[in-house]
Amino acid sequence: MFGNSFVDVQVEGPFAHWRHEQTFAASGDKATEVRDRFEFGLPFGRIGEFAYRMFLKTKIRNLFDYRANKLDLLMHRTTPRPAGVQARPQPARQSQP
Repeated sequence: MFGNSFVDVQVEGPFAHWRHEQTFAASGDKATEVRDRFEFGLPFGRIGEFAYRMFLKTKIRNLFDYRANKLDLLMHRTTPRPAGVQARPQPARQSQP
């Protein structure tokens, strides 16, 4: 969707990899639907998996909840309504050798 989406890719950072695609689509005459699709890989093997289960999953979900609510507030300039966030972060499956 050229012009209606963009992608952020982590070059260096805390994750083994991170790809975040943001897509925008008309939703009626005066609304835009924003969709996020992201893939990420955990570093450090089982330690990374443990950290994910203990706190990273919640941190990622909170990040997208916060972003959705800020976008809603910016677009409506009124009291924020609950955004229809359905963040279910799961690390990408890595192929087994």
